[in-house]
Amino acid sequence: MMGTTLRIPRQIWLEMLADQRREHSFAAERVGFLAARVAQCGTDKILLLAFEYRAVSEHDYIDDSTVGARINSNAIRAGMQMAMDLNASIFHVHQHPFRGIPSPSSTDRREYAKMIPPLCNVRPHIPHGALITSLDAASAMTWNSPAKMLQPIEAVSVIGTKIEKFRGQL
Repeated sequence: MMGTTLRIPRQIWLEMLADQRREHSFAAERVGFLAARVAQCGTDKILLLAFEYRAVSEHDYIDDSTVGARINSNAIRAGMQMAMDLNASIFHVHQHPFRGIPSPSSTDRREYAKMIPPLCNVRPHIPHGALITSLDAASAMTWNSPAKMLQPIEAVSVIGTKIEKFRGQL
């Protein structure tokens, strides 16, 4: 299996965290999309270099108390358009508000199975997936289209004056 690392510049990391802390009128959490460039490092490593974060628009949340946040098809299309326009790997981003390495809930897994394949259809030759942040860490996974399952990313690193590296598990 190929090892994958996601590197996020500190400024983008801080922007994502600030967005995830914003209150919403009915959603319990915030959602956004992270764009990354893909670099193949030899035959067994992929490096994903994040370069842009976009918050989901206020009007693209659906009022649904059964989940922390539900987004509509306009938000998914915006993620797909981002993949197309930027020729980028796209990651759905949300936060689990606790300390430690987060892992996807059963709801996350079910919803990723609906949300990530359309991103893969737009740019099928690059990885797309999800990034979950916590109060002090992160984990990420990519969608394996043929197997229809999530695969963990080996490491998420926040780069800048201080490097933070999170190793996640599913």
